Amino acid sequence: MFNSQRPNIKKLNFSASFVTFYCLLVLFAIVFSGGSSAMTPINHSKSNSNINSTSRYPSPKFQLPISCQLGESCFVQQYVDVDPSVKHHDYQCNQASYDNHKGTDFRLLSIRQVSQNFPVIAASDGLIKAARDGATDKLVTTQQEVKQLSGKECGNGVVIKHDNGWETQYCHLRKGSIQVSQGNQVKTGDLLGYVGHSGKAAFPHLHFSVRHFDQVIDPFTGLAVNNKNYQTQIDRCNSPVKKNKSLKNSLWHSSAQKQLVQPKANSDAKILALGFSINTMGLSDLTSHGLPNFKSIKNMPAVVLYSWIINLQQQDRIRLTIFSPTGTLIDVPGKALQRNKAQYSWYIGKRMPEAGWQKGTYTGRLQVIRNGKVIRSKKVRFEM
Repeated sequence: MFNSQRPNIKKLNFSASFVTFYCLLVLFAIVFSGGSSAMTPINHSKSNSNINSTSRYPSPKFQLPISCQLGESCFVQQYVDVDPSVKHHDYQCNQASYDNHKGTDFRLLSIRQVSQNFPVIAASDGLIKAARDGATDKLVTTQQEVKQLSGKECGNGVVIKHDNGWETQYCHLRKGSIQVSQGNQVKTGDLLGYVGHSGKAAFPHLHFSVRHFDQVIDPFTGLAVNNKNYQTQIDRCNSPVKKNKSLKNSLWHSSAQKQLVQPKANSDAKILALGFSINTMGLSDLTSHGLPNFKSIKNMPAVVLYSWIINLQQQDRIRLTIFSPTGTLIDVPGKALQRNKAQYSWYIGKRMPEAGWQKGTYTGRLQVIRNGKVIRSKKVRFEM
């Protein structure tokens, strides 16, 4: 009886060993495949809501995709819209964006600069997924022109595929300037083309966008836009710590961050230009022809002080003042804006007095006033 049961005991031991081995094998597979949720979206929680904080899909660190002097020869005009509603907000919780804007716009001052060949460069190593050239460089000014560009809003552009599901896209390049083709391997800093104004462009600029598995990502914070599986940036703006504009989880390389976080790069109410002219200077004049070459008002019938500002908010006021060598020549406080202005130009002028212009220093002053306080100011001078 005893002996007759030993084979059964051995059989049971073998079964237990097999089960144990099988469980270990499964556990081994799970660990080395990244866990059972490796292919599922990142959980909607603070601990891993930032894509760049996960080791599962590490992001490249992006260099600036344009070669220019930020705050002088080029400016960040608009940022990713982080607000999933019909409203719009940028990563600094300001309004330097527009509804459903999916990238960061690095603008040149005017079309005149396009001929200076500002390079668009690869922000990180990768493979050219797509490239398109041949679109005409033309500023879009009407809704009819916008409709005609349906499906080709990017104009001349390039898409680069990076590791771990990441992509970058570069839009509005100048016609005939694309230097790469589909299938090319590129390194960080490689030339892709030159800044233009092809496609849906109201000014010459580079539209740079970042995607992760086709999900729009803001490179300033690494947060996704309007996706329930991620914490969105609008959550961040609505939180008690919305004033914290830290870029510790940014996808930008540290060298790029140093340029992007300087005071000139603030997303709110940036002064592009302030200067004197002998003619009136409207927004279309400035965008098309650039800043006038003004040296003196000697024997000129009038003098004009022009201003050029971007990302103004509703109810902001622009105050312009011209001071002569002996006092105030003209001072206009301006009216409150009825709506937000992505870009805005205004000027004031004064005819030459009968006795002619006084010799000495003439000063022009611009003040951006919000809620009764001056938030931006600038002065220009010339000697007569």
